Amino acid sequence: MSLFDKFDALIDEDVKKDISDAEQGISKFEFPSNQYNVVFEELELTESKNSGNPMVKATMRIVSNGAYNGKHMYHYLNLVDKKGKINGFLVKSCNEFLSNLGSGVEVKLEKFSSFAEIIDKIFLFTKQCEYKIELTYTPDKIDPAKKYSKIEIIEATKYLDD
Repeated sequence: MSLFDKFDALIDEDVKKDISDAEQGISKFEFPSNQYNVVFEELELTESKNSGNPMVKATMRIVSNGAYNGKHMYHYLNLVDKKGKINGFLVKSCNEFLSNLGSGVEVKLEKFSSFAEIIDKIFLFTKQCEYKIELTYTPDKIDPAKKYSKIEIIEATKYLDD
């Protein structure tokens, strides 16, 4: 008998689902609607683990707000709708988020390879800044139990020189 066999009973179906959800970026932890000071730890064009479609993933670390200090916040910006088509509204929302980071880089999706380069340039800039963001939630029109998060950039403070 292994030293850890006694813990095997703790791994039930709920735990397995929690692990699977976490691997897909789904979190049960929800930050309350509020303003937060954050720094970006990752900003990239990647593939959705669920659909395989391109999306922008932002990983931010909260640098103030008491109990939430040091916690990670994730923001996923889909570019493709549920039907598998690039959606102009989703692209516009993503472009606005990226532009509001204050890098001065022109944000325009023409090809995904060049879009990835644009995002990389913006990320280099964000590493020099602290941001005040506002997190809010909007209920789904069809299923009010579901909520969609929205992150708005309120202010960028550059704290390192180029």
